[in-house]
Amino acid sequence: MFRFGIIGDFVNRNPLPFGMQETLIKFKTNCKWNIAYFKKAQISRGTIIRWGRHYKVGGEKLEALYPQERNDIGKSRVIDKKTANILTSLTLESNVTSVPGL
Repeated sequence: MFRFGIIGDFVNRNPLPFGMQETLIKFKTNCKWNIAYFKKAQISRGTIIRWGRHYKVGGEKLEALYPQERNDIGKSRVIDKKTANILTSLTLESNVTSVPGL
């Protein structure tokens, strides 16, 4: 319901004129929101647009706005697999149990 409350103005049956839509997005991105389970209090323009797209593609059902499971759980988003394998090999070869500063 929270996500729909943010995007409701953009997905209603009467589309807003482009200029008004941009003004409303700017207003909503500048607001401080009380988001359950998050310390983040602002919502980005990209997030608002993404939620609107999910809602429309999802058949305009609230279920389309439900949080999704991450598909990268257990995978590094910073180090590619080849680099991780090399680092693991080097660590095992040198018998290093910890890296200073990490």
